[in-house]
Amino acid sequence: MITRLLSLIFVGLMLIQNNVCDACVGRTLYVGTLQSNEGKVMSEMLALLINERTGTSIQIRSFETSEQLYTALKSTKEEERVDIIVEDTAQALSIAQQKAGTSPDQDFIAVKAFYEKELNVVWLNPFGYTANSTQPSISAPLIRKDVLTNFPLLPRVLNKLAGAINDKAFQALKKALDAGDKPKNVAKDFLKKQKLI
Repeated sequence: MITRLLSLIFVGLMLIQNNVCDACVGRTLYVGTLQSNEGKVMSEMLALLINERTGTSIQIRSFETSEQLYTALKSTKEEERVDIIVEDTAQALSIAQQKAGTSPDQDFIAVKAFYEKELNVVWLNPFGYTANSTQPSISAPLIRKDVLTNFPLLPRVLNKLAGAINDKAFQALKKALDAGDKPKNVAKDFLKKQKLI
């Protein structure tokens, strides 16, 4: 009796999981990035990870300015919107028109609250590196709230990168890009080494 009940529960959980995964297949997500080496490699990393883990089609859309990127993040038009971006707390503070706090962690809490309330965008867990040219900052993937309704697995998938890219690893990624390696290849190599794909 208990064995049969456990079997039924297991089958039920498998059906639920398959339905959640099926919700991702056949749809397209748009990852937005600025035209920088960092932006390109991180957007490729997100795209590869999502595609490998969920089967979702991903398109990367590049922008020259933050203003263009954020306009796309707010857009609901299929031909111009983006659903996911990578942002750092230094830039986010500028967007939120807030001053830096006493630490990157404090800045993260502040911008996370602002983005969720004012922009309907959710910050996921940070990647792990704090490198920034002007001030220490934390980088993380950001997702529109409305996207989470149709893609409930995304936070779990993308949070696999949480803490996976420390400053040393990030510098290695940048070094490979500076040497002329393609962002997609650099991202793929990193994900394979981390056994994420």
